[in-house]
Amino acid sequence: RLTEQLELSRHRFVTELLQSLRDGYRDETYDALIAGYCAQGILGLDDLGAGKETPSEWSVEQMELIINSRYEKGPPLIVTTNLSPKQMMDKWGARIADRLYDRVTGKAQQVFIPSDTPSYRTGRRSA
Repeated sequence: RLTEQLELSRHRFVTELLQSLRDGYRDETYDALIAGYCAQGILGLDDLGAGKETPSEWSVEQMELIINSRYEKGPPLIVTTNLSPKQMMDKWGARIADRLYDRVTGKAQQVFIPSDTPSYRTGRRSA
C-alpha cells in the first residue's frame, strides 16, 4: 500500500499548485487536477504561508477543498510552513488551521523545526 501511495505521490509548492488549478480552468483540466490533489497518493504542500500578501478568497477556497478532503478521507498530506498556528489562522483562516493543527482526533501531527536550524537550500541559519 505504501509503495502504491509513493508512486502516486505529488510534491508542489503551494503557489505552483494554485497556478496549475487556475490554468486548469483555461485548458479544462481543473476537475482532474483537483480530484488528484484531493484524493490521490501522498501530497506534499511546500511553503504554505510563503509570501507577504494575504491569499485571495479563491486561493483559500481551493486550499480548504484540498486540505479538508484529505482530512476527511485520510490520504496523507505533508505541509511545510514557516507560520505559527496563530499566523496560519490569521492568513489562511480557522478551517485550514484547525485541520493542520488538529491534535484531538489524531489526524494531524506536527513536527517543528527550530528557526535556527540551517536552511537545506542555503546551508545558512535564519536571522
